[in-house]
Amino acid sequence: SRCDYTTYAEIPALGHDLVHHEAMVATCTEIGWAAYETCSRCDYSTYAEIPALGHDLVYHEAQAVTCTEIGWDAYDTCSRCDYTTYAEIPALGHGLVHHEAKAATCTEIGWEAYDTCSRCDYSTYAEIPALGHDLIHHEAKAATCTEIGWEAYDTCSRCDYTTYTEIPALGHTEVIDAAVATTCTKTGLTEGSHCALCGEVFIAQVIVPALGHNWGEVTYTWAENNSTVTATRVCANDADHVETETVNTRRIAVVSPTEDEPGSFNWISDTFENTAFTVQEKEGGSIPVLKDMNVLWLPAFLRTIEAEAFAGISAEAIIVPEGCTTIAPKAFINCKNLLYIRIPAGIVIPEDAFAGSPNVVVDQRQPQY
Repeated sequence: SRCDYTTYAEIPALGHDLVHHEAMVATCTEIGWAAYETCSRCDYSTYAEIPALGHDLVYHEAQAVTCTEIGWDAYDTCSRCDYTTYAEIPALGHGLVHHEAKAATCTEIGWEAYDTCSRCDYSTYAEIPALGHDLIHHEAKAATCTEIGWEAYDTCSRCDYTTYTEIPALGHTEVIDAAVATTCTKTGLTEGSHCALCGEVFIAQVIVPALGHNWGEVTYTWAENNSTVTATRVCANDADHVETETVNTRRIAVVSPTEDEPGSFNWISDTFENTAFTVQEKEGGSIPVLKDMNVLWLPAFLRTIEAEAFAGISAEAIIVPEGCTTIAPKAFINCKNLLYIRIPAGIVIPEDAFAGSPNVVVDQRQPQY
């Protein structure tokens, strides 16, 4: 204690027995540190605290809640951590308003019953298109004098749609039916009137009977050679109404000739078809005596004279026996020289028996011998 005597022997410093510690990043709410070391034998430390950062606030506007989406009030979050003041406001759900159905029509849309929301545009509305017209075709009807008409048109079976257009009644168009004068053969008519469009009669025409002919006296005109005679009569009511008819004539004996005495003949007409005309007869001339003519006496047994039996014969006179009963057509055709023939009464003489024999006198009187 009085000197520097010592038994001291220095032991060198050990140095730190370092333990490494990883860094800890400071957060908004907790401190941090950089990497540091401590000594396992002492309290040596390089630790340096990094203070908590505090929140780096980000402001968020409020979002109003809707029927289908959540909302929130204005809130803050931290840009570095999950800090938030966010508080969710649940979706409200729809405030439903019910709407009744409306049937579609031909020209307007319709819809089924549906719901809408009083707060948003939510809707179960489904449009039903307009149906369009269910057309029924109607044929045209022509207007008449007394009834309306219409063009062809369509109506709808579901609504009052129509293309109908009325055509007013035409009204009558009066036409005067002129009187028709009566004639001898045609009836007449009194004046009348009717509608030109529908034919309705306003004043009926009355039939006036035909006058009938008022025939004047019949006149007969002989041809210059007496071969024909023409009958004519004229109506006193109308001079244009004339009836006329011409017939052939023939010679008939009035007095039969004998061997010594001449005979005579008259001209006589054929029968007129018009019964108002009568057979005409006029004085003719003389017939030579038989002895002066070339006479053919037919045999007594003769009964039938065949067709063209004496065609073109040159005799001037022929005496047919009383026993003969038949003369055929054209029996004495083209007998240019024949002047006289005596035929028994009662035989029917064909019209053409003496065709082409212009000068013959037919004597069919009662037998003179």
